Amino acid sequence: MKMRPRGRATMGTTVCATLLLVTGCTAGISSTRSKPQPVLLPSSAPSRAPLTQLLVKTSYGNWGFTASHPAAWRSYPLEAMGSLGGTIGFLSTDIVRDPCTHTASSISCGEAVERLSPTGVLIRWGDVGSPSIRSISAFPGEGITVGGSEARLEPTQPATGACLGRGGAMQVEGTVLRPNAADNFLQMDACFGPDANVKAGADAEAMLRSLTFRGR
Repeated sequence: MKMRPRGRATMGTTVCATLLLVTGCTAGISSTRSKPQPVLLPSSAPSRAPLTQLLVKTSYGNWGFTASHPAAWRSYPLEAMGSLGGTIGFLSTDIVRDPCTHTASSISCGEAVERLSPTGVLIRWGDVGSPSIRSISAFPGEGITVGGSEARLEPTQPATGACLGRGGAMQVEGTVLRPNAADNFLQMDACFGPDANVKAGADAEAMLRSLTFRGR
């Protein structure tokens, strides 16, 4: 699996079959990994102002972070990991399937959502840990601070790559330096169908800014 700091063309899941040849790959579902909890966001919080509807907080316990997002974005804690990173899970208004197929001797992974519905939202959380990437400045976007960590945010823009290929019209991408995880980075890739709510992009940006990390 090739992880790139820019324009994640493989916004869905990467092809773990390639990764398996080098490092091996595991994928699975853990019903305890995400713990949605209803919460109403105060309208006075400027960095999360677009998120005025009912929210839930999803906790990714094994990864040490929590995200606040619209309740309509259902959590799918599907993982496909290798030594250099991979997929942590998804949020979506569409049905997400486990993208990985298991046999006795191999695992191969494809797309979690092959085609977005016109109003669909698909967000992928990923982890990147490449020896060649030592600084958050290697990633594109505006420099911001998220949960006390350095981060980069590429705001809502026309869809490209895999997002465009699955019928998306707009996308948002963000990267956060994971605290206490050496040079590992948490990535958010968000893709929206052509008829998605106009606030969807702002909601994704606000969700990235809402991240909290365990111990901070």
